[in-house]
Amino acid sequence: MKRSQAYLTLIALLMSTLAAYSGSQIQEACAVSPVMQYHVKGVSGMIFHWEVEGGILVSEDKHNDTIRVQWNGIGEHRLSVYGEYQGCFTNKKDLVVRLKNPPIVNLGPDVELCRGERYTFEVDTGYASVSWHDGSLGLWYTADKTEDVWVKVTNSFGCEATDTAKVLVHELPYVNLGPDTMLCGNSKITLSAYNDNQLAPIFQWNTTDAFGYPITTPDYTVTADNPGTYWVKVTDANNCSNTDTIHIRECDIVITKDGIPTIFTPNGDGKNDVWRLDALKIAYPNSIVEVYDRWGRQVFRSERGYPTPWNGRDKTTGRLLPMNNYFYMIYPNKKGESVITGTVTIAR
Repeated sequence: MKRSQAYLTLIALLMSTLAAYSGSQIQEACAVSPVMQYHVKGVSGMIFHWEVEGGILVSEDKHNDTIRVQWNGIGEHRLSVYGEYQGCFTNKKDLVVRLKNPPIVNLGPDVELCRGERYTFEVDTGYASVSWHDGSLGLWYTADKTEDVWVKVTNSFGCEATDTAKVLVHELPYVNLGPDTMLCGNSKITLSAYNDNQLAPIFQWNTTDAFGYPITTPDYTVTADNPGTYWVKVTDANNCSNTDTIHIRECDIVITKDGIPTIFTPNGDGKNDVWRLDALKIAYPNSIVEVYDRWGRQVFRSERGYPTPWNGRDKTTGRLLPMNNYFYMIYPNKKGESVITGTVTIAR
């Protein structure tokens, strides 16, 4: 039968790379997909006949101008086509398909971090080029914020591959034990590590209970007789941890003669009616205060801690004592502290 010289153009299209070939005898492509699509053009009504070597024809359309081929793998394969139109046939067109190994890159699973942590993504050596989402070109990228990390690699054949991983950075749980402080006398302070925004927190203090078990409650109470450094670690549901530390000092208030009032006026006017020693209660909670008149007779003796200030009355008769100077002795009852002595004046 007479062969027609009808115009025939062979286009080879590699899916996902969009590489097109027109009238070419050799196609070099990266085997990123086992199935590749090919298309030819001819006059209207032309029917095409294909031959595949090294692959399987997986689909074709009515006129056979577009086919999809599943190649057997890396290497050289062959694809041929000729057209049929009104009983005439075109010359056969051949295409040699050379499939090359694509690169493989894998950044691994998505990453979750806690604020302050860093994670380094790495790719293997041997690529012709490496490009990260931020424009850097090295073999690694270190992330410390919430973002999508993306990398593109190219091998010596010019084949490309990409991979993406998500980075999520969680904020640390908030914890604040307050400023450093000092406790005196019978005072105490409750330290709280709890915050409403914490997610299922776990608390760990640097101290133990009376049985030696670690303290795991959100609150912890410290008394004046247990000064020291206290810290707590809070871990939330994201496994993020944060700590805070507070230094509680031993009471270092020292009462001296110069700091004690030397006069008071018990006249019932509501002003300076008692001998106030407020700092004494804080510094020396076990102190005893004694007051004597000029003949050495004891006119006042306090309970421990000076809970009730002296009102200028005689401890025996309950009467207001006359205006005069009175001798006092303050016993701190604290190791290392000496008795404080001096005089106080009753005036009206």
